[in-house]
Amino acid sequence: MGQDLAKECGCGYGDEEGMQEQRVEIDQSAVRGATGSKFAGSPLSQEDEEFFVAPPAEPQPAAKPAAKPAAKPAAKPAAKPAAAAAGASSAASPSSKPRKISLETILRDLEASEESSYGGAFQSMAAGQAALQTDHQELRRFIEEHTTMAMLTYQHTFVTLRPTRSERPRCQSLPPKGRSWSPAKDARRADRSLDVWAQGAGACAWGAACHFCHQPHQKRQKLDRNQRQAMRSMTQREALQMLVEKLGERAAATQLSLQVQPILDILHEQLAETPEGRPSLSQSQGRNIACAVSKMSCRMMIQALLPASRLEAPQIRQVQRHLEVLKSHLAQQD
Repeated sequence: MGQDLAKECGCGYGDEEGMQEQRVEIDQSAVRGATGSKFAGSPLSQEDEEFFVAPPAEPQPAAKPAAKPAAKPAAKPAAKPAAAAAGASSAASPSSKPRKISLETILRDLEASEESSYGGAFQSMAAGQAALQTDHQELRRFIEEHTTMAMLTYQHTFVTLRPTRSERPRCQSLPPKGRSWSPAKDARRADRSLDVWAQGAGACAWGAACHFCHQPHQKRQKLDRNQRQAMRSMTQREALQMLVEKLGERAAATQLSLQVQPILDILHEQLAETPEGRPSLSQSQGRNIACAVSKMSCRMMIQALLPASRLEAPQIRQVQRHLEVLKSHLAQQD
């Protein structure tokens, strides 16, 4: 009431309280104005905005250092006039490059060189004739002495004709030329029959002048592992008895009894001095070895059973001397 009266009369009663109220209202209006301007454009409510925490800002990438400028290639030296001229000429004429070596070019060069070489040789033989007959002796000799293929040497670029032996079918199991062999001599050098030899290499081109033996021969007898092991386990008396028996039979069959008799005398003398003992071979083993030894030649038989005979050194030397006499006798037979 006092305030109303003061307002009506115009006195200052209650001015301080009114001024304080006005200041409070002004401050509140100022705060509301600032808050409203802060959240005016936000889609959230004022209460949500008060508790909203903004996410931290993303760190900006560090600035990359500036790339250094690439070094410029060094300038090539100026080409010499001669080299430049050569390069220009090679670029202008690609056909001047070296030709690649291949099998076809080698064969063509070989055929051309062979044809020219043989053509020159045949022209020199013809001596002006239009053609050479088949009975031309010099031509036949030339063909027999030289191969039909020419060997081209690229290092020297010329053709050489290599003389060779005449090609005739020969059996590889036969002995060298100039030696004559028979079944009683050595079965190692002639162990194939004539039929087998003819099927393998054809008929002999030498005919009656051939020095090789083409007569039928028995195959060389070979001992297997069990036979060799049983022969090594033989006693001295068993080896001497078998050698005396089989060597005498073989010498009588090949008509060599006179030449083999000195060896048989040495074996008989040693057999008489050898005491009897228990045999080491069974009957089946003894028959097996005896059958194999009976198919051997005299020389192979002695070589197979002589170690088991256990002869003394002087006796072995005597046997070797008699074998040399037997070998020379067989060489003189044919």
